[in-house]
Amino acid sequence: MIKSVQLKPLDVNMPCELPTYVYGNGVEKYTLIATVPGDYKITLAKLTIGSSMSGTTMLSHAMFESYSEHGEKMSEAKIRISGCERDFMAVKNVMSKVGIELESIAPCHFSVLLSALGAYYQAVNPEISEYAVVSQRCH
Repeated sequence: MIKSVQLKPLDVNMPCELPTYVYGNGVEKYTLIATVPGDYKITLAKLTIGSSMSGTTMLSHAMFESYSEHGEKMSEAKIRISGCERDFMAVKNVMSKVGIELESIAPCHFSVLLSALGAYYQAVNPEISEYAVVSQRCH
């Protein structure tokens, strides 16, 4: 599912946040964590997704924070999108903005994309013994 990962450098001068009005509608947060030697947990990615209305158009907002397979923050991006499969497309496009190239895939839940990223990292870093996607709904 993941074709390649060429993470873009973090631009500390460009803070990345979702608009505050998105949080009023509730957001979902997903974190991809991995276990490494010593039973340490590291973060590999964070995804925040929410929605808003612009006139009569429903929009999906996604913010993605990427980390190296060693747990160092690498890049972050956000996107806003409308249309069919807007949640999936928002996540797919925001992952692309940070340098994660996906194979052509049918729309799926974004936790599947994060799990695929975990599998990719585990394949390139044998020190990762396991990975998991944890989620939280914020109101």
